[in-house]
Amino acid sequence: MHGIVADLGGAIDVKSAIGKGTTFEIWLPVTTDVGKAVVETVRELPRGRGEIVMIVDDEPTLVELAEEMLAGIGYEPVGFESSRVALDAFRTHPDRFDLVLTDEAMPELVGTELAREIRVLSRIFQSF
Repeated sequence: MHGIVADLGGAIDVKSAIGKGTTFEIWLPVTTDVGKAVVETVRELPRGRGEIVMIVDDEPTLVELAEEMLAGIGYEPVGFESSRVALDAFRTHPDRFDLVLTDEAMPELVGTELAREIRVLSRIFQSF
């Protein structure tokens, strides 16, 4: 807080009394400068067309959140809380998934190891 107030050219007065509490007074300089209006361009998210997205994260709440968000924009999410189980699912049906979205820091296989294994399996599958 002090850094922000100081950067703006202001000051902070602090008064404290035992049994009565503490009072902070924040003094900021008066200005007539008006900043430019911020105009945000809202772009619509790309919508899915039922593509199946594998979501892998060891935190169940993050898997659920990703599933809800992706389903809401037209994708069909399939969540996994275990990278090993996700790899087995991909190994069993490599043509099922259109996209894999994975966390990096996980027990068992970390995200880059999972991605590496999936890429190998994808190449093998595509060669048939």
